[in-house]
Amino acid sequence: MSTTRDPDRLLRAWLDLMPDEAPDRAIATVLQAVETTRQARVLPRIGPWRYPMNRLSIIATAALVITALVGGAYLLAGGTKSPAPATPTAAPTAKPTATAAAAIAPPAQPIWGDWAADVPAIPAFSQPAAQLQLSIDWQNGLTIWIQRSVLDDCCNAFKSTSLQAGPKELRVRADLQVLGCEAAQEGLYTWNRSTDGLFLTLTLVADACPNRAAVFARTWVHSLGAVNDGGPGVNYGVTPMIQMALPTGQRYGMDGGEQAPEIKTFGDVQPFRAFVVVRNPGGFGAPCSATDTKKMNVARTTDAFVTYVKGLPGATVQTSTTMIGGRPAVRLGVSIDPAVKCLPSGIQAFHPEKLTDTFDWWFNPGEVQPLYIVQMDASTTFLLWYQGTADEERAVLASIKFIDKLPTP
Repeated sequence: MSTTRDPDRLLRAWLDLMPDEAPDRAIATVLQAVETTRQARVLPRIGPWRYPMNRLSIIATAALVITALVGGAYLLAGGTKSPAPATPTAAPTAKPTATAAAAIAPPAQPIWGDWAADVPAIPAFSQPAAQLQLSIDWQNGLTIWIQRSVLDDCCNAFKSTSLQAGPKELRVRADLQVLGCEAAQEGLYTWNRSTDGLFLTLTLVADACPNRAAVFARTWVHSLGAVNDGGPGVNYGVTPMIQMALPTGQRYGMDGGEQAPEIKTFGDVQPFRAFVVVRNPGGFGAPCSATDTKKMNVARTTDAFVTYVKGLPGATVQTSTTMIGGRPAVRLGVSIDPAVKCLPSGIQAFHPEKLTDTFDWWFNPGEVQPLYIVQMDASTTFLLWYQGTADEERAVLASIKFIDKLPTP
C-alpha cells in the first residue's frame, strides 16, 4: 500500500515554531518528506507526495536540516517483560549541590525518547489535569522539555539542558525563565527503567525549581509518537489509544492523518516495517478516476468494509475471523491483479474518517497485503495493517490493548 498526503501545513507550523516548540509529528513529517530521488524536492517547497509502504528512504539532506534546526526526543530501547519500577516517593525540594562549571552531557541513552503521563492538576502554575509528555532529545539526549498538550503539539515548557551526572541520574539546568523556574536553576533526579521498557520512573533528589519537580518526578509511559525505536509503548494518535509492542532495533517515525496514525521505519535501513491504524476508514466510489475519485464513507461494520474491499478493481479477497485486543475482527488477505488497469499511481483505496483529510492509501497492481478490520463498538471500526514478517505481525497484533487511560505499573 502507498500513501498520499500534503505535509505543507505541518512543515510551516514546524518552521514557525523552531526550535523551542517543534511539533513532534512535524519533525517526523520533515524527516520523511524527501524519501526517494524521484520524489526529492528542495525545502521548503514540498508539495503533495506519496511513498511506497514497503520502503522508505531518507536522504542525508533531510537529516542535516533536522539536526541544524531542532532537536526531538524519541529514542528508547525495549526489552523483555519484567516487574515495573516502584512508584516514586516524595523527596524534599532543595537546590542541588553546586558544581564548578557543570559540563553539558547527555543522560544514559536508555531514557532518551518520549514519555507520557496522566498528570493531576498543579495549581502552582495553573496546569490543569492533563496527559503530558516528557521529551528527552532522541538525537543526542541534551535537551529535555515537557509538552503540555500531546495531541496538538502545544505549549512546551521547562526546557532544560542535560548536565553531567552519575549513573542512573538525570541532572538538568533550566534554559529559560518560565512557569516559576529561573534560568540556570538546576535539578537532580534518579531514574529507573522497567526491564520491558514500558515505564520510566524519575525520583526527585533535589530541584531549585519546585514547579519543574512537580511535573518531572513521577512514573512515565513510553510513547510511540514522533520518533521512537519501537518496543512496548502507547500509540496515542487514535481514540481509544493502543498499547502495543513493535520490533526493536530500528528507528520509527509517526505521521498520518487525523485518527489515522502511521508508525514507520525511516532511513535506508532494512527491513522496512510499519504499523497503520485508521478509525472508521472511508473509501472511494471511483478509485481509478484521474479527476474525481468520489470520496465516500463506508458503513462502520466489518461486513461493509469487506464488501467494499472486494469491490476494488482487480481485488481478490480471502477472509477469516479473529480477535484483536478482545474485539471481534476480520482478516482480509488482499491480492490485486497485476494486469488491472487503473491510474499509473495505483488504486485509491482508503482515507481517514473525515472526508476533508488529505491523507489516503493506495493499492499497487500485483500487491498482496493482509489487512484487519476490528469492530470496536456498534459505530466504530479500526483498520489495522502491519508491514513485516508473518511472525512479527502475529506478535504485534497479539500485543495490542485498546485503552482509555495510560497503563500504570
